[in-house]
Amino acid sequence: MRPLLIIICVMIFAACAKDNAEPASNVPRATMANIIYDMQKAKAIVAIVKDSSNSVETGLEAYRTDILRHYNVNQSAFDSTWAWYLLNENELDSLLKMVERISAKTKP
Repeated sequence: MRPLLIIICVMIFAACAKDNAEPASNVPRATMANIIYDMQKAKAIVAIVKDSSNSVETGLEAYRTDILRHYNVNQSAFDSTWAWYLLNENELDSLLKMVERISAKTKP
C-alpha cells in the first residue's frame, strides 16, 4: 500500500509542476534588458522636460515606439515577453539584475 501512495504522490506532484520554460518567441533576455533600461531613461527624460501641454505618458509613448523600433521588436512581442517575466519571479529578478548592470556600466 505504501509504494502505491508514494507513486500517487509523485504523479500528483508531476501533474502540478509548473513548466517555466521560456517560450522561444520571447524577446532575448539581453535585448529585453536593454529595452527596459532605455525605457527607464526615457521616462526620466520625459519627466524632466515635459511641458504643461503634454502628459508624461503622451511623451513617453513616442519614446517607447522608437526604442522598440531600434531593437526591432514589436509591441506585442514585448508585451508577451514582459507578461512571461511577471509570471516567473526568478527570471524577472535575473532580468532586473541585468538592467542594473547595464545601468552601472553607463554611469559616468
